[in-house]
Amino acid sequence: MTQLNEWGKPLRDANLTFGWHNHDFEFTEITSSIRPIDIILSASNYLSLELDVAWAMSTDADVLNFVSQHRARISAAHIKDIAPAGHCLDEDGWADVGHGTLDWESLFPALLAAGTQYFIMEHDNPTDDKRFAKRSIEYASPLLNSLR
Repeated sequence: MTQLNEWGKPLRDANLTFGWHNHDFEFTEITSSIRPIDIILSASNYLSLELDVAWAMSTDADVLNFVSQHRARISAAHIKDIAPAGHCLDEDGWADVGHGTLDWESLFPALLAAGTQYFIMEHDNPTDDKRFAKRSIEYASPLLNSLR
């Protein structure tokens, strides 16, 4: 993992951000208190995090606590939603932002307070990309704008 510092140095020297984008497995415990995301972040103090909120939440991780603990490292957040159990099976269980199970009214303020600069709307397998974009933006834009 110390290679992360080496790989990121040319980017940092060029005033670029070097970061990690997570999926679910980084938040799955290896032992009772160790997760891959903890090992990755401890490998480099310079590593930024592009937090995929839904993947982290899919493991029952305490994402609000994680955001609070790592606030200085989260430069971007992938914003997507998890459908209720048994719904959106044709979309691999993902939902349009604000139409799933995630509590964005708590998550957005926490991410903004952490200094997150970029919010990337995402859906891993939408059956209708225009519907996804329209509904997600209609939900998230007023909420984010009210918090800024």
